[in-house]
Amino acid sequence: MKLDNTEQHALKRQIRPDVMSAMQAMTQSAAVNGVSDMSLEAINSEIDAVRKGQ
Repeated sequence: MKLDNTEQHALKRQIRPDVMSAMQAMTQSAAVNGVSDMSLEAINSEIDAVRKGQ
């Protein structure tokens, strides 16, 4: 289900400021580290490779 802009803004207003700040920090960190456009499967593959020492 895709939300329109009005619905998105209404939902964002319901998020606590500290939670929103944490989400924004994680988003920025992901962009800086080049993982913001990775799929969940690709991220899990990277994690598995690190765990296996590859």
